[in-house]
Amino acid sequence: MSMIGNLLRVTKSELQEYLKNSSLLEEKIYDDETENENLVDIDKSWDGIIYLLTEQSLATAEHNLVKVLFSGQLISEEQDLGYGPAHYLTPEQVAELNNEISAIKILPLKSFF
Repeated sequence: MSMIGNLLRVTKSELQEYLKNSSLLEEKIYDDETENENLVDIDKSWDGIIYLLTEQSLATAEHNLVKVLFSGQLISEEQDLGYGPAHYLTPEQVAELNNEISAIKILPLKSFF
């Protein structure tokens, strides 16, 4: 068994509700009856995403962009959603990280050879 990832886009008020009652988040993520266009299952690609953003693995990454998936801010330390608790970002933090991602320069493929 390995760690998989899910990303859920929520409003600021939804985030506040999840922080007050983390069981609501669990219900939202594991609701098989309702299609949720704001929920993205990234499965095991989380480590590849971290590498593409930081050029480091999660185990060694000290880059700020690790916070894109692992912010260190937990919805509830006691809640285990399969491999630990859910992390979250505030809208302001998302904007800040978006600015950092936007500054990444993509090299032409020929530069790698």
